[in-house]
Amino acid sequence: MPQGGSLTLETCHTVIDDAFIRKHGYGKAGDYAMIALSDTGTGMDEKTRMRIFEPFFTTKELGRGPGSGSRWPTAS
Repeated sequence: MPQGGSLTLETCHTVIDDAFIRKHGYGKAGDYAMIALSDTGTGMDEKTRMRIFEPFFTTKELGRGPGSGSRWPTAS
């Protein structure tokens, strides 16, 4: 979020039951931990959205980090 904003991380216990599986067409019944992330950023364009889950995908320029906003250690 280059212009700033808020990143929210939520966790909770949830149960997938037969009704959920019928409604969504997938899942295995049982207890699960749920993680939800949201932010107040401006979003992403369609081209980026279609690639977001590709391994090693980044929107950062070469040499500008991993794209996750993390600071990775560099070799000395």
